[in-house]
Amino acid sequence: MRNFTASVKDDKYDTEEDSHYSYDVLEYELDHMALMLVDVWESHPNNGWTERARRHIKSKIVPLLKLARKHNLKVIHAHHTY
Repeated sequence: MRNFTASVKDDKYDTEEDSHYSYDVLEYELDHMALMLVDVWESHPNNGWTERARRHIKSKIVPLLKLARKHNLKVIHAHHTY
């Protein structure tokens, strides 16, 4: 989880340079979680979409799936509905 922490200094004005992001590590039991992938398809009727999707699937989704499966996380493939 990413949180934005605004600087609070009594002796001068606060700016974005005085502020920072912090990252919290949250721990969950994997038995109570699942990875849900929505509309991750190998092909699509819009040709412009296909090449971009393939790059994202290869660089982002595939490594995520490998990690999820390594830890026996449930994986759900779904499609959106209107």
